[in-house]
Amino acid sequence: MIDLFPECQSYMTKALYLNHSSCAKSYLPFQFNGRIQSTQNVESFNAIIKKAVNSTSTSTFCKQNAEMLKSAKTS
Repeated sequence: MIDLFPECQSYMTKALYLNHSSCAKSYLPFQFNGRIQSTQNVESFNAIIKKAVNSTSTSTFCKQNAEMLKSAKTS
């Protein structure tokens, strides 16, 4: 990326790279998106959450389901 966009080297190395391990989905297959999740990806998470959570769900239940979802998506 730095070779392709040398004018952005300072930003990429000082801002993005320092946070690269904490970014939720910083890399998509073959495409770097700079910490921006695609709308489709976010919408799929929202749909799954809506199916699992309702008005009587506890925060603990929501957290457990979010962790299971995260594990399933990264596997």
